[in-house]
Amino acid sequence: MYLPFWVYDSDATSTYTGRGGRFRRVTDKEGKTRTVTDWFPVSGTVSRSFNDIQIIASDKQDNVKGILPFNTEHNTEPFSLGFFSGYYAEVYRIPADTAFGNAKSIMEREMRMLAASDIERSFDTSEVHNLNTTYSNSTYRHILLPMWASAFRYKGRNFNYAVNGETGKVSGERPYSAVKIAAAVIAAIIALILIATLTGAVEGNAVTASSAMEANVIKASMIQTYEVQASEIQENEIQANKIQDYEIQVSRCMFLASESGFLASGCEAIQVNKKFERMCI
Repeated sequence: MYLPFWVYDSDATSTYTGRGGRFRRVTDKEGKTRTVTDWFPVSGTVSRSFNDIQIIASDKQDNVKGILPFNTEHNTEPFSLGFFSGYYAEVYRIPADTAFGNAKSIMEREMRMLAASDIERSFDTSEVHNLNTTYSNSTYRHILLPMWASAFRYKGRNFNYAVNGETGKVSGERPYSAVKIAAAVIAAIIALILIATLTGAVEGNAVTASSAMEANVIKASMIQTYEVQASEIQENEIQANKIQDYEIQVSRCMFLASESGFLASGCEAIQVNKKFERMCI
């Protein structure tokens, strides 16, 4: 079937007032940092040309909006009865002036977004408070656009849908499976549980790693103490001339950190011959 449309071209110019904001970071007395926005009043003018704003001239709009747009700029032909052979064409139900009000609403939204973008050329964020738009060089065309419309019945209910006759885009109602929805919800819950479990495991590994680091710090401190003591022994023995090319074989020694409760690795002292060397195993 062919559905009636009004298509509008117009040049729009909007003056606006609002405010632009700049972000900055501040730190309070407690050392917490937050972002604040400094606002400044702004005003300006933006312009844009609109081509082929498509407004449905039928009361069958629910499913039709979902199949828009059509390529009406470069893919329309002059009216000919030959196009309607074997097809149904609907007469427009919405007059051109009423449809132009709908087109203005579309252009107004676009102009407000354009004004916000204009403000954000100089600021981090924007607010448009007032927008005054004038339209010039406005023209319109009445066109008929191809679409397929049908319906199917499922479990005692009718579902309507429409298909864009140019692009094949589909829009309409559809039934939903309660079983599939329930399965999706259950899958989401399982995913959340797995994420929570993995997060807990990562935190547990972090605690273990922290404990291992503390143990290594204690171990390094004890070894450093051992080295100092060995150095003092060596110095004292040298002063007393007691070290004369002899070797001392010291087997294994274990150090217990009484305050921390961590057990350091075993250390083996070897080769004391005018100097003291040790090796950790």
